[in-house]
Amino acid sequence: MSFDQQGELFPLDQTADLAGQLAIGHRDFIEIFGTGWTEVDERFHDFDADPAGGLESPFGSWFVTGTPPQLMLRINGDSLDLAAAQPRWEGHTLAIRPGPYESMGRSTWDADSLGEVVTRLLRRRRNAFRYCRYCHDLTPPENAFERDVCMGCASAVLGVGF
Repeated sequence: MSFDQQGELFPLDQTADLAGQLAIGHRDFIEIFGTGWTEVDERFHDFDADPAGGLESPFGSWFVTGTPPQLMLRINGDSLDLAAAQPRWEGHTLAIRPGPYESMGRSTWDADSLGEVVTRLLRRRRNAFRYCRYCHDLTPPENAFERDVCMGCASAVLGVGF
């Protein structure tokens, strides 16, 4: 745990750092974007945004929040990219990737417009979640064996080996 500029306790994730980079107060950042932000694995390269192949890329890292991953953001100087997380399996590793993202210039940042974009992206991501018919857990698509069967129940109930 650490203290922010107002002397208030906050967890040692990257929430406070991101709030500072965006010049948004820590509490305001949490109200708009939530907390628990972590940097996405550096090995990922967004070729759509940077076709140069990552050589001296002008783009910052993506950050993600949520369990399961739900919202992503990336700061690029005077712009902010926001996306719903779209995790996918790459072999035996779950890779956290951004879906289509929305860019906002610093001049258009206000709590209402940011909040609207975040709400829309979270709604899109959460609408893809389904309840498992066996364990009744809310399951994101990347952890589903079938539309209404999670991977855990596919293994335990249906005998599927992963």
